[in-house]
Amino acid sequence: MDSTIFEKAVGMFWRGHSPLFVAQQLGDENLDTIDDAAEFVSERKQNAVEISETMFRAGAKHRAVLDALRDLEIPDHNAAEISLAAMATARREKEEQKA
Repeated sequence: MDSTIFEKAVGMFWRGHSPLFVAQQLGDENLDTIDDAAEFVSERKQNAVEISETMFRAGAKHRAVLDALRDLEIPDHNAAEISLAAMATARREKEEQKA
């Protein structure tokens, strides 16, 4: 696996590009590496969502969640998006429990 292609693909996936676009930009000959990068980012996003939701359920503040995601090397823009969605989910769950 070419680590340079992997890093470029990871960056492109974090920015929200589709696998087709990434393959067009990095070349069809790198499909295995591109697939590995897509899986890597997908797993990291899922872990970040689970961690964020758990932290909010436990009463953590937004800044603490962002710091935790930064420690996990989640890009800032993605960390903010993930943490806000997790905060909304935790609030919704809390409201449902009250009802």
